[in-house]
Amino acid sequence: MRQLECSVPMPQLSSEFKELFAQEYPNEANALFQCLEETSPGYAIRLNAVKSERYGYSLDHLQIEAAVPWYKGGFTLTERPVFAWDPLWHAAGYYVQEASSQAISQVKSLLPSEPIKALDLCAAPGGKASLLSSILPNGSLLIANEPIPKRASTLVENIAKWGYPETIVTSVFPEQLASCGILFDLILVDAPCSGEGMFRKSISAREDWSLDTVALCSSRQKKILDSAFDMLRPGGLIVYSTCTFNRRENEEQVAYLHSKGCDEVALEIPTEWNWVQTSTSSYHLFPHRLNGEGLFFAVLRKNAKCGEKRLKDLSKTATQSPKVPYKDWILDDRFLLGAIYALEGGVHFLMSESVECVYRSLCQSDIKPIFAGIPLAEKKGNGEIPHSLLPLSMQFSMMAFDSCSLEYEDALRYLSGAALSIESKQRGLVTLTYQGIPLGFGNRVGQRINSNYPKSYRLKLLP
Repeated sequence: MRQLECSVPMPQLSSEFKELFAQEYPNEANALFQCLEETSPGYAIRLNAVKSERYGYSLDHLQIEAAVPWYKGGFTLTERPVFAWDPLWHAAGYYVQEASSQAISQVKSLLPSEPIKALDLCAAPGGKASLLSSILPNGSLLIANEPIPKRASTLVENIAKWGYPETIVTSVFPEQLASCGILFDLILVDAPCSGEGMFRKSISAREDWSLDTVALCSSRQKKILDSAFDMLRPGGLIVYSTCTFNRRENEEQVAYLHSKGCDEVALEIPTEWNWVQTSTSSYHLFPHRLNGEGLFFAVLRKNAKCGEKRLKDLSKTATQSPKVPYKDWILDDRFLLGAIYALEGGVHFLMSESVECVYRSLCQSDIKPIFAGIPLAEKKGNGEIPHSLLPLSMQFSMMAFDSCSLEYEDALRYLSGAALSIESKQRGLVTLTYQGIPLGFGNRVGQRINSNYPKSYRLKLLP
């Protein structure tokens, strides 16, 4: 285990926290306290399997330590690089996500083979939402919701870059989403919590912790679970998780769901993973037992005896269908059966039939998604151009535009918004790649290529 590497001294653990944890987990207390006081957090990433298979880039530049046992494609690192200086990170070739958080992937064994509707109710910054998209049955729809606008903007960036084509991003409170009548087969509630699992990373997490905070979080979590329960189809699964340790925010919330009409679901977890099981479906991943931070999660199924709401009937209305050249930009004819909608800001999104149906249901309930499907085109002057994030979609066709491969330094300069000096007799849009994976579009003008990378995402500092 790594020794503590922190230039700023961490505050001592709260005596109230230590007393509470020792009371609830007497056999784990001393080892956890020593771990939190004397060791530093681990680092891990999660591979974008779809992009990796398609583009074949390498992660050899990262100091990979070991595979994450519970997720194929997850890797722990021996050190934390400056991810902002890695073009593969910007292109969502991988996502930075600590190993414990990847544990929710184990719900995959409980999912059917046919497409489902899934919801990540508290989704920012997008790590668990992108993980869900990687384990859902092919063709499944995912809504990623984040009530706080600033955090929702970060969620949109990460979802857009990850590229799963059947994701909708909303920014409303859970009770607003519950009012629209959509029922889900799988709901993830990664609930706001007191953050005890952040004690190795965050000074503020230690300083802000109190028993009052625990009580406040517990109350808030119950309200979120009320909305989640209402949106869950009878027989559907709910995954509840936090990055905290105490029973009030964890096991007591599972008991609350049980009292509402949910049954715990058992998972087959190898003992060598060193998870601590506290009930049929509840697991703690403690940092002193494995190479990861604190995580609690549980899986429950809504009792089939619970009544089911009816989803309002939706009549399909005429919309703009994909046309030339749009249809040449996208892989898989299934998406060409969908429709194009213009969201706020003049961005045109291509939506599959399943995304369109849910999108329209949300709009009829006065919920305006801020991202939906594939970002296809955006306004420029009196016309439209391909959207700057289109190349990052998993459905983007590399055959649609000329491409130009960049070396490391030029890739970072492009990501910073700088023009590149590359001789070419061609003019117009070109897909710029690094190690084969698309970074975005550039515009060839004479002896240079101007960067079309979104200004709000641009790299602020070069190495």
